[in-house]
Amino acid sequence: MSAVKKQAVFCMFFLSISFVSVGQQTLFFSWDEFPGRWCVGLTLGPDFYYGDLNKTKAGISRNVSIAGGAFVSWQMNNIIGLRGEWLIGGLTGILVRDPEPYNNFHGVFSDFTVNATFDFTNIILKYNPFRKVHVYGLGGVGIMTWSSASNVGGQNVSGLNAAAVLPFGFGAFYTFGNRLNIGLEWTTRVVMSDKLDQWTASAKFDYNSYLSFWISLNFNQLKDMFQKQEK
Repeated sequence: MSAVKKQAVFCMFFLSISFVSVGQQTLFFSWDEFPGRWCVGLTLGPDFYYGDLNKTKAGISRNVSIAGGAFVSWQMNNIIGLRGEWLIGGLTGILVRDPEPYNNFHGVFSDFTVNATFDFTNIILKYNPFRKVHVYGLGGVGIMTWSSASNVGGQNVSGLNAAAVLPFGFGAFYTFGNRLNIGLEWTTRVVMSDKLDQWTASAKFDYNSYLSFWISLNFNQLKDMFQKQEK
């Protein structure tokens, strides 16, 4: 089983537990008493390319670039949420480094995704509206556009492409005073194309992973604070 399939199976396992738990633990399900219904945030961190021009197929890779973006999320209840995210970053891959970096590519990408999030902490543990630390999983769909150029065996190929992208992953965050959240997240983003590196070979799909450090602000908490001040 390939590395990306193992990651997908891992995430699907926990998401399936989430759906079962939601059905069995309705007493832990709260629609009103939880921190943060609407929030906006920013992300920044390294992104890693995996494909035909990279020997590493999962995890931390030497083919690393920087990415960043912004997101808006809506927490439907204490377990399930929706998040729209825009991300932009670099792409780089070097298959052979010695005696010189040939068989390589570089480029930039941008994607927009819509993801469902599942709070594992509120599923496994009894719901606590004052909990500060949360662990979650996510999965979704979106579209990626990219511009890249490769040099393989002295042949230069470049192009501008677009394809569907399927992100999935997991993360954790800490809430400060029910208004500010700081988190760490790992996502694998499977691109429904083998042209991320402009080189078609054995892999059916190319993909990249994103290790993001993010910060967000809960809007409904500010609204509640202003309403209390008016009273």
